[in-house]
Amino acid sequence: MYAIDFLGDPGRSVVGERLRSVEDLMWWLSDVLGALGLESVAVVGHSYGAMVALAFAARHPGRVDRLVLLDPNPCFAGFRPDYLLRAVPLLSRPTAARQRALIGWETAGSEIDRDWLDLVAYGAEHFPSTRPVVPGRPRPGDLERVVCPTMVLLAGRSRIHDIGKVEAGVRTRLPHAGIETVAGVSHYTLPMAGAESTVALSDALRG
Repeated sequence: MYAIDFLGDPGRSVVGERLRSVEDLMWWLSDVLGALGLESVAVVGHSYGAMVALAFAARHPGRVDRLVLLDPNPCFAGFRPDYLLRAVPLLSRPTAARQRALIGWETAGSEIDRDWLDLVAYGAEHFPSTRPVVPGRPRPGDLERVVCPTMVLLAGRSRIHDIGKVEAGVRTRLPHAGIETVAGVSHYTLPMAGAESTVALSDALRG
């Protein structure tokens, strides 16, 4: 298993030349897999990572054996306006306080890993920020090339989008994909939600 830092994100990777386009991002990820000696892989992505994973599967279908998308945004439905209103200050000038405020609002009522929250807040405050390359919502023709087994895991209490609209979008635009909702978790807590998320993810990867 490999967990890859996106260029420019807080982490141990050395940031070289900035990625300028979606194609740059896709070729960079392909080069990373090549450097690891991996011809094809199962890809798991959460949030922005799910957006990148879906775009990669559409552009390099031969390199993705299986795809798992955790609460993907905004691949199949748009953001909630109230989420965008709270996210804009963080995106315009990241600070620890703004990062904590956004996550605190989105995860209200959900159990959260405090060590993870401290780390994310530290990254927002102390790491130089680079604007991420955003693949955007795939066009229908793009999704026709996603032929690998695919599972979409939704956060039952996600506040970034309407999961009913996301589910409808998946059924319409990627009909071969399976869909499962993990109850009681928010968008940010889905990857760390304990046994239920772990079982759902393991089942998706095993097929």
